[in-house]
Amino acid sequence: TVENVNLMLSSVSNSVNELLTIFRWAILLFIVTFCLMAIALTTLCCYVKCYE
Repeated sequence: TVENVNLMLSSVSNSVNELLTIFRWAILLFIVTFCLMAIALTTLCCYVKCYE
């Protein structure tokens, strides 16, 4: 039973690591998208103000 528990723990930790990696990439992607959107909006606002 101890071996089974160890196997279970290792598989669980592996899946947790995979989830964390995916989560980290998702957060990174979200931050990059957010920054790009902010830059685009700022540029757009400046553009509109300049041409008013």
